[in-house]
Amino acid sequence: MHTDPATDIILQTPEIVNHPHIDSQDTLKNLGNNIELYREILDLFNSSIQLAQQDLVTAIGIGALPDVLQHAHKIKGMSFNVGAKRYAELARQIEYAASKGNLAACEQWLRSLSTELPQLQDVIAAINWHELH
Repeated sequence: MHTDPATDIILQTPEIVNHPHIDSQDTLKNLGNNIELYREILDLFNSSIQLAQQDLVTAIGIGALPDVLQHAHKIKGMSFNVGAKRYAELARQIEYAASKGNLAACEQWLRSLSTELPQLQDVIAAINWHELH
């Protein structure tokens, strides 16, 4: 499959492609190797994920399991859209625990989710978009 030069740079940058926090290669493939669309999606993710996680923290803190389920589901979808599979999996675990009424498990998974987010954001911030044009 032919890709454009910008996509080639991302796919040849080991700290991005081989990073455990984000799967850029599969995500770009799913986006038809559209680097601009990927950038837009990552920007949208970055601008909204902190609030989404805070909403989840609040819902868990007050024990509102229906809200926990909703916020975890939202985070899971947002994360899969950018290739953040580990973060999405942690959100999925919270979603599952909430669906089973297990608030204690939600709290445990939230600790892992909260640790993962800054690492994920660091990886996204490390992408030098200016080199990709």
